[in-house]
Amino acid sequence: MFMSLFFDYRVSADGIYLMLFHALPILVCRMDRVIDVERIAVWRFWHSPFQTVSLINRARLHLVLIRRRGFIKFLLLTPEDPEAFIRDMERYRAAAPVLRRPAQDSGFTLLETLVALTIVALGFAYAFAAMPESLGAQDRARNLETATSLAQYLLAEAGPATEGTEGKFAWHIDAAPAATGRPQQPGDFGGQTERVAIRWAEHKQDRSIALQTVRLGLLPRGP
Repeated sequence: MFMSLFFDYRVSADGIYLMLFHALPILVCRMDRVIDVERIAVWRFWHSPFQTVSLINRARLHLVLIRRRGFIKFLLLTPEDPEAFIRDMERYRAAAPVLRRPAQDSGFTLLETLVALTIVALGFAYAFAAMPESLGAQDRARNLETATSLAQYLLAEAGPATEGTEGKFAWHIDAAPAATGRPQQPGDFGGQTERVAIRWAEHKQDRSIALQTVRLGLLPRGP
């Protein structure tokens, strides 16, 4: 079965471990909590699902049923060799009072693993929720940079056209005499103010920027 690629089981003096990716040991049941273990047919199991943890990773007609103390009363496993698994369980259970190994230091408990997985899941949820906003910010920054570059180019070129489009960007140029604070005479040194406005649509909203500059030069003389 496909799930057997992700985890399997291991029995030790401390208890039953779920080997995540066949390498990371996760303690799912301490040996001193085991009441008994037996091999049963799938159709014989009828106990409450709220007090059962199913760790099935293979398609089998028979399951290994472990009765344990605590709120979770039943564990369902499908080891590759059920008979050898049960023999190891019985051997370690018989020796458990003599060995007395500390179970809490030998791996992660099932509760710790569930808490860690919950935190990881919440982290992914927040990351996915923030992703559209991040992509939108990148799009806005890219459009603003493009519009600014286009406005600078139009002001530098100073062609005869006063409006036009460049892709999704529409532009318009206005020109007016530069204010000097005194009357201007032909032949005086003066200039004109040029203002370019860029508009574009972004996520169903209208955006715009405007840049302006002053072009200096001699005012034309009369005839």
